[in-house]
Amino acid sequence: MPRSRIFALAMVLLACRPRGDAPTTRSEPPQQRVLETTPVVSESTSNAVEDTANPLLAIYDRLRAIGVDRARIQARLGEPRRATRDTQPDPNDSTTIDTLVHWRYDKLEFTFLLVGHDVLVETRASVDYTPIASITGQLMTPDQTQERLGLPRGTLTRGDTTVLVYVVTEAEGGLENDITLHFLKGRLVQIGALPFLD
Repeated sequence: MPRSRIFALAMVLLACRPRGDAPTTRSEPPQQRVLETTPVVSESTSNAVEDTANPLLAIYDRLRAIGVDRARIQARLGEPRRATRDTQPDPNDSTTIDTLVHWRYDKLEFTFLLVGHDVLVETRASVDYTPIASITGQLMTPDQTQERLGLPRGTLTRGDTTVLVYVVTEAEGGLENDITLHFLKGRLVQIGALPFLD
């Protein structure tokens, strides 16, 4: 998937994703709640020493360690607390409609693009999600973030929400992926990992 499509999809997801308990266009059937809290994934906390040189890569790796498809994520975390499905126009092809599935747990959210199979397009975590909490303390405001990491690749502001988009490069393969930092009223509330898609 071209880099411009990933950025466009990220912005569409930000603008169109379900908020709170507001209804979306279509909901999947209610699912039985298995877990009351989101468990910590042990593989994602395996780095005992924080990656102070590249905190975003450390966060990206920990969020991606949770899983890369619905089957793996559900096997690790149980049924989502909330599952919704919606459709929206493909940002690069006006004749195509994309189907997105959103799963929400207590401190984690996942968005999948259905293209014959599901593709994880975003993993988003609250800043107090245990595997990333010690790292996110360095990035609590947009100014602190830019002091620590430099200028973002992109910025989106809507109302009292600001999203800074940074690029992280995987050590293996050298793929460039996006990390989105979501600030509400100037305070970091969520971080999203958006993998490079072909």
